[in-house]
Formats: sequence, structure tokens, C-alpha cells
Amino acid sequence: MVSSGPAPQDSAGLRITRQASPPGLVLAGDIDELTRPALLAGLGQLPGGRVHLYLDAVEYCDLAGLRALLGLAEAGPAGPPRQVVLHGLPPWLARVLAIVGWDASPGVVIT
Repeated sequence: MVSSGPAPQDSAGLRITRQASPPGLVLAGDIDELTRPALLAGLGQLPGGRVHLYLDAVEYCDLAGLRALLGLAEAGPAGPPRQVVLHGLPPWLARVLAIVGWDASPGVVIT
């Protein structure tokens, strides 16, 4: 679930809190096959342009979850590409991004 207020919602191990300014999501918990539909729903509600994703409290993320997060930076049937700003990337997740080369993808900014 995506909440519009400050309190996070739980979706089978993933808490998603929508942030209005700057537009984005605060994610906590596990991003996997079970939580991917809720994540995609939350990402789909974000406005165009630059999107901020706060990943400090992400404990696990599989490749399908990474594709969902970084898919915003690609043009597709859902619309034009957006800039995706990743905040608080855990070191293990930064390493995975570097190994697969997605840390240098166009439209992806790691802070």
C-alpha cells in the first residue's frame, strides 16, 4: 500500500510511504516478487519528471525489484523516461548495481 501521509503502510514485508516534496517514495523492508505489485502501484502514482526513492531501510531487493525501481528511467509505453534519484542506497545494493552496470544507467542518480 502507498500512504499519502507520514505513516508507512505494510504490504507483505514492504512499507511504502509517499513523499510529496520532492515527489518520491520512502521504502522499508523487502522488495521481492511478493511486494513488487505494491511497489509498481506506488511507482505508478508518482508524477513525471524527477523521482526520489529513499532506500535507507531496504533490507532485501531482488533483480525484479531493481528493474521496477530503475525502469522509471527508461522510456516505455507508460510514458517518457524520468530521472530516478536513489537516496541512502545500502552498500550491498550499491554493489549489486555496480556489478550489473545499472549504476551508470542514463537517468539514474545515486546520492
